[in-house]
Amino acid sequence: MKFELEFKKALQAFPEEAKDKLILRRLKHDLLIANKLHFELIDTDNALYKRVQLEKRINDRIRIASGNYHSPAGADLSRYAG
Repeated sequence: MKFELEFKKALQAFPEEAKDKLILRRLKHDLLIANKLHFELIDTDNALYKRVQLEKRINDRIRIASGNYHSPAGADLSRYAG
């Protein structure tokens, strides 16, 4: 969305306290923007670090799940072999 120069100047002239209230009110209604802003301003972990951590958690869960799987004892699965 493109803003007119006049609108941009009016926003810049807006008192700081009013801008803060406006931003906070807007963020309450838009969780996506609030989360993105939180990530950019406060979150110290970068995206690559979070990806690596998520990959580790997924791999751990796969390892645990595959370790808990057992074929029925004595099951003859040869008829399903290609």
